[in-house]
Amino acid sequence: MATNLALNQSCTASSQYAAKERANDGNYGTTWIASGNNNQWWRVDLGSQKTFNTWKIQIHPSVGFSFVLEANNDDGVSWGLIVTVPHAVYSTLTTFNFVAVTYRYVRVRFTDNANWSHIYECELYNITASKGLFTFIW
Repeated sequence: MATNLALNQSCTASSQYAAKERANDGNYGTTWIASGNNNQWWRVDLGSQKTFNTWKIQIHPSVGFSFVLEANNDDGVSWGLIVTVPHAVYSTLTTFNFVAVTYRYVRVRFTDNANWSHIYECELYNITASKGLFTFIW
């Protein structure tokens, strides 16, 4: 089973109405809530560069959001775009798969929402394909 690289790692946020640590505490019943709407962000420090190819996020289930997953290695102002998520209502834990990348700092930035940004849980994984045994019959 793959390990959640973001679980309980150090995190920061642009603002907080509810504690930022709730977004990666492994509990889907808690939430980080920003104290504002557009351009709010939540960032996790993975501690060192880690390779990942899967992002799972649970956001507020009844409010429409658009957001991006971005990353960098020096905690600077230049962020690389990994995933863009269009404006929609995401009512369950949503999974995004992509080509593997290696970064230390990863952030979720909300780009278009009329309500305060929420993250119930943000997870990052490096999921490798399992090797199977195949038998070919001619």
